Amino acid sequence: MFDYKCYSLYKMFDNCNSIVSLDLSSFDISDVEDMSYMFRHCSSLVSLDLSSFITSNVEKMDHMFSGCSSLVSLDLLNFNTSNVQTMEDMFSSCSSLVSLDLSSFITSNVNEMEGMFYECSSLVSLDLSNFNTSNVKTMDSMFYECSSLVSLDLSNFNISNVQTMDSMFYECSSLVSLDLSNFNTSNVEEMDYMFTYCSSLVSLDLSNFNTSNVEEMVSMFYGCSSLRSLDLSNFTTSSVEDDEDISNMFSNCSSLQYINLLNFIGKDIFTTIPNYNNLTICIKDFQQINNGDDGDDADNGDNSLKANNVTIICKKDSDKTNGKINDKTKKRKRKRWGDDWKTVKILKEFKALKRYRIIKRLKILKH
Repeated sequence: MFDYKCYSLYKMFDNCNSIVSLDLSSFDISDVEDMSYMFRHCSSLVSLDLSSFITSNVEKMDHMFSGCSSLVSLDLLNFNTSNVQTMEDMFSSCSSLVSLDLSSFITSNVNEMEGMFYECSSLVSLDLSNFNTSNVKTMDSMFYECSSLVSLDLSNFNISNVQTMDSMFYECSSLVSLDLSNFNTSNVEEMDYMFTYCSSLVSLDLSNFNTSNVEEMVSMFYGCSSLRSLDLSNFTTSSVEDDEDISNMFSNCSSLQYINLLNFIGKDIFTTIPNYNNLTICIKDFQQINNGDDGDDADNGDNSLKANNVTIICKKDSDKTNGKINDKTKKRKRKRWGDDWKTVKILKEFKALKRYRIIKRLKILKH
């Protein structure tokens, strides 16, 4: 008698968008290694009983339930994921899932989690306290548009090997707080759109973030309209090539009152804050205030400074004296602004504050 063993269920029911129910109780999947895309775009499935599944040999579960937009619940407590290596987009666009119990998941061998809960817009809670993420390299878009999530405990996450975190919390618009104090971001290269439209976040402590290898931070906090303060004093921009890679970083953060940008050296910080108003910004030196590029952009930067009530806290610098710009800086600005540049005047009103000087009113005048 022929003994048939199945090792792959890849795309078995992919795009079966009219199936309402499936009886898989007789399936023997004990030898299966690949279940990726198995139920992808089964958009009419309301429920799915997988209690008979033996998944101990499975290595791939990426896109397994992707696009199962009618699934309200999913019981995976019997799943053995100890050998699974990829969970990319596993539940992406499961937009009707209200809850998901993954307490049985063993993720120590998983290296890809990008888009895992992408557009799970009905998920109210998600317990990932058992997740071992020590081998994960990709987490971009992991919680993208999980707009109903009120809280998220990631205190156990080990992200020391993660390289991409772009759009990780994009439009998690119901999240009020997020503790990322345990995050080791030393290997991360992409953080663009990471917190975009997290409109309910009131506070966010990223003082532990190591951004020495980050190349892109575009729109990182765009639309975080409830954020009041941001301590980015540990953020470095050494790997960021130009101002475009940090563009719109703080745009539409309408409640922001304080930003610490001490290590944004060599970057035009005001291009990242087009709508700042009644804002206190902590910088290291005046070279961070370039106010746009040559010509019209420079004028726009100047006008913005004049029109808004901005307080600059400038760390005391050895080559500055009473707010005067040194000769090297003058030459650099003369070259930058062309022959029409004649003088730069900074109107000073100082108040002692330990090692900082508070400049309450700053104007750059060109004649």
